[in-house]
Amino acid sequence: MEFYPSKESILDIVDIDLQIANSFYEKNKRLEESHRKDISRVVISNILAINNQTLIEPKQFKYLAHLIVQIYPTEIAATYYIPGLKKKNPAGKLYSQYNNYRTKLNAVGLCTRKKNTNDQIEYGSLDVDNEENSEQVDSAINIVKSDEWDDSAKFYDAWNKTFNERCEYLKSGMKVIEYIQMFPFAMQPDIGYEIISLDGQRRYERLSEDIKELIINVAPLILNKLQGIKSDTQVTSMLRKYINGTPVQKAHSFRNFFSNFETEDEMQNFRSKVGYTDTFAVYTIENLHEYPRCLIILGDIKYAIDDCYKGFQTFFKMIFGLDLNYPIEALTSWVFVEHFFFKLNVTQSNNSQMETIKNELNRHIVSQNTA
Repeated sequence: MEFYPSKESILDIVDIDLQIANSFYEKNKRLEESHRKDISRVVISNILAINNQTLIEPKQFKYLAHLIVQIYPTEIAATYYIPGLKKKNPAGKLYSQYNNYRTKLNAVGLCTRKKNTNDQIEYGSLDVDNEENSEQVDSAINIVKSDEWDDSAKFYDAWNKTFNERCEYLKSGMKVIEYIQMFPFAMQPDIGYEIISLDGQRRYERLSEDIKELIINVAPLILNKLQGIKSDTQVTSMLRKYINGTPVQKAHSFRNFFSNFETEDEMQNFRSKVGYTDTFAVYTIENLHEYPRCLIILGDIKYAIDDCYKGFQTFFKMIFGLDLNYPIEALTSWVFVEHFFFKLNVTQSNNSQMETIKNELNRHIVSQNTA
C-alpha cells in the first residue's frame, strides 16, 4: 500500500462528516453507527485518492482498524475489520467501504481487478488466515480461554480466528452459561458483552446496522394493532406483554425479555421473588442517578451498560452471538416496542399518555417511510 496513514494524518483530513464524528466523540466518549461508517469512508477514500490502483492487504486492514481505535479508544477494532475465516470473506466497515469504492472505480475504468498473488489479496477473496493450521487454531483457543488479555489486538485476533470452533461448542448442547464461563474476558461485566456482540454480527451481517433500521418492516404491524382501538384499557393490555408481562411457554411468539425498575435493588428483589436464576434478560433502571442504566443478566453475570438504548442493541446482538433459538419476529417487535415503552408505567397510564405514545409511533413510521 503506497499511502500508509498515521493517527495524525487521519485527524488532519478536512471532511465535514469526520469533524462531526470527532466533535460527538469528544463530548460523549462514544460513536454512533453513522459515525463509524463515515470514518471508514474517509479513511478508505483518502487512500484510494492517492492511488486508485491500491490493493489493501489483510495486515494493512488490521493496522487501519487499530489506528481508528487509537483515535477513538472506546471503539473495537473488529468493528472495522474482521479477517476472513474458512471460506468466509473478511468483513467490517473498512472492508465494506473498500469494496464499494473498488466497485465504483472499476465501473468507470479507474481501476482493474488484478489476479491474486502470494503477497497481495484482491477484495472479495479469502484472507490468508484461511490457511491457519490446527496448531495455530489451538494456540488461538488458548489465548481466548486465558485470563490475561493485556494485548487487546492479539486477543481480538484470536477471538475472530476461533469463531467456527466456538460455534461448535454451542452446537454440542453446552449450556450458554457454561460456554461463557470458558472465556474469562466474556464474563467481565463492563466489556464482556462486546465480544459476544461481535459474534452476533459475524453470524448476521445486518446486525451491524442500527437497530431501528432492522425493524422498519415490523413497526407498521405493531402500529396497525394500536390504531383504531378506542379503548385505552385494551391498548394498555396489549402493551403489557411487551413491558412487564408474565413469562409464556417457549413455543409462543413473544418472550418476557424485559422489565424496568426504579433501582437495581428493586430489580434484585424481583428476580429473587420469581426465581429467575439462569434466564437471559435485560433490565433498565429508571433512576437517572444510578449506574448502570441498563443490565443484561445471564445467570450470575451482570453486564453493565450506561445507556438504555445501547443496552437493547447489545442484547439483540448477544442473542444471535450465543445462537439462542428465539423467533426473529418476536425479537424485532420487542426491540421496537421497548424503545418507545420502557419508561411507561402501565398501571398508571392515562388517555393522554396513550395518545402521546400513538403519536410518537406515527411520527416514527412516517419519518422512516419518507427517509
